[in-house]
Amino acid sequence: MSLIVTHVSKYGIIHACDSNITFVKPTRKVEEHAKLFEIPYLNAALTLAGTYVVGRFLMDEWMSDFIAQTKNRNVNTLHEFADTLRDAFQSEMTAQQKKHPTLVHIAGYVDDSNQYHPELWFVRNAWNMSPQGEYIDIREEFQVSEDLWSRDFLKFNLTSLFENGGFQTYANGFSDGRIIYMSILSQHSRMFNSIWSNPDWRFRRPESLKEMEAFVRMDMQYISELFKMTFYEAAYIGGTITTHLIPNPNTQS
Repeated sequence: MSLIVTHVSKYGIIHACDSNITFVKPTRKVEEHAKLFEIPYLNAALTLAGTYVVGRFLMDEWMSDFIAQTKNRNVNTLHEFADTLRDAFQSEMTAQQKKHPTLVHIAGYVDDSNQYHPELWFVRNAWNMSPQGEYIDIREEFQVSEDLWSRDFLKFNLTSLFENGGFQTYANGFSDGRIIYMSILSQHSRMFNSIWSNPDWRFRRPESLKEMEAFVRMDMQYISELFKMTFYEAAYIGGTITTHLIPNPNTQS
């Protein structure tokens, strides 16, 4: 099922995901495949979790072709890209494939004429989540929302949070793994804040996107290691951790 993470701070955007794909038929087996895809012409990238087949094609081949086609079709914004992806899933996935959750984060920076701002578009066919954090109401229809700039930036005062060294994290994928990841993230944040605030210890907060990436990788590695010792039928999260960094254009000289 996967674990996909989008981490946003004043330094930029970090996309991260594991690489394990679990194939159920004819036998349950795990292989490593690409789940992170760059969208260079939009200064963006995407990560995906859930269904890994579109029609007759594995997602790594299908998504690479889709990104190339959108560039040639003059899809010029993240919003247009997300809507086009939704429509493609809608028309090209089989009814059987749509019975399972498909979840895609698309994130990058958008030029609003005065400066750049981050956006995160979420494409999925899981329309709701249970109080326990399980994906429910899986439909044949896909929906699209922009969850960062339009929803959370003002709601959580992210400008102030970012200025004080904080970050905003979005995670989706295998429900239990995602829930554990967010719990680990919260506990690690408290632990490291206590370390950085201790005047007797000479440690500091991350001060670059690359340093932030190290912490994202560390938290994801915890989940990957846990799934090596599990009673689940397969290692639903694991394999190589892949990341892609998009620096904040507003801070680039």
